[in-house]
Amino acid sequence: MGIRKTFMNRKFTVSMNIRDLLNSDHDNQTTKGVGFTQTTSSYFHGRMLGLTLSYNFGNTKPKPADMKKKDPSQDMNMDNGND
Repeated sequence: MGIRKTFMNRKFTVSMNIRDLLNSDHDNQTTKGVGFTQTTSSYFHGRMLGLTLSYNFGNTKPKPADMKKKDPSQDMNMDNGND
């Protein structure tokens, strides 16, 4: 489970995630043989909390001039009219 929030006109991002919130990532195994019984419990990783802070130094949005130059029909037309 996680949550993310952006600030300062999408330049700064704070995200937090929790792994195995209910602490349910485990395995129980029982082995039986002649004269013995063995039970093993294994827990993996356990609960983990992660916090990430990100800052975007550049502009990731395309410039309006660049958007006008790209023709969306070129992406759909694979043969470009060459027969």
